Amino acid sequence: MNYIACLFVRMLLLVKYNCMAGKKSMLKNENELNSAVGRRVRSRRNDLGISRRKLAQLSSISERYLALLEAGKANISIRLLDQIASELAMPIAAFLPGQDSQGADDELTRFTASLPYRYRQRALETLRRQFPVSERRECKGIALTGVRGAGKSTLGRHLADYLGFTFVRISDLVTTIAGLDIGELIALGGQDAYRQNEHQALKDIISRPGQFVVETSGGIVHSQENYQLLLEHFTTIWIKACPDELMQRVIDQKDLRPMAGRKQAKAELKQLIAERQESYNRVHEILDTTGATFRQSARQLEEIADRIFSPGNQAVSQTG
Repeated sequence: MNYIACLFVRMLLLVKYNCMAGKKSMLKNENELNSAVGRRVRSRRNDLGISRRKLAQLSSISERYLALLEAGKANISIRLLDQIASELAMPIAAFLPGQDSQGADDELTRFTASLPYRYRQRALETLRRQFPVSERRECKGIALTGVRGAGKSTLGRHLADYLGFTFVRISDLVTTIAGLDIGELIALGGQDAYRQNEHQALKDIISRPGQFVVETSGGIVHSQENYQLLLEHFTTIWIKACPDELMQRVIDQKDLRPMAGRKQAKAELKQLIAERQESYNRVHEILDTTGATFRQSARQLEEIADRIFSPGNQAVSQTG
């Protein structure tokens, strides 16, 4: 999210916050908003029995900053609040007080009407990008994404066996469709060629009967069209781990390709994760495998799947 978009979205949340509370209980300034958000974060964390240190590890936000946030002294950005909301399994709006949406609707209407005409379209596009409208679609199964070494393949096969679904690797389908191995395809046509074949592979799976556990490349987030298609038709899970563990797992697998010729491989990996994090946070579920055994991670994944496909929960995907 760029700087202008962050400012715009924060302004909208402030407007919504100030209106929802109603005239009698309306909070007067941003400091009170920060205090209210901090209280809700602390309350939700305590409800889940998560220590502040653990939340810091899960969200990749410093423990000191979380302490300031919960004390109402941090002017938190939308991006960081979204990271925290994801780890606390709550929508970001749940950390804003108030229930009355009519006032927010009226204020939003007044605000957009006050904008010069040339800015209104940009405002609309910003809202659509940041708050895509959900559409109910048939869920074709579960998709796993994340960078190399996270455990997508082993966990994906286990989950497919657990659910009785078919396990599919997108990269295998791409190879079949292109008639080339991945290295040859990229050498001939670059990443664009891979993404085009990836798109066809996704459409192929979606058109098949049955449900699947799909392993995607972590780079699928670089194609907005392909990533959107994935989110629309699959309950998508980000399999994540800390950079140190990711690197060690790749080494243990004797796959040195990510480090070949790179003296700063770990720094590059951290940068890659940082660049993709906003897109990864759009997933429906997040599984952090840092410090966990395969059995522990597999059990957590089973619990997520049980929740997704429980009798009272119709598994659907969404556009955002």
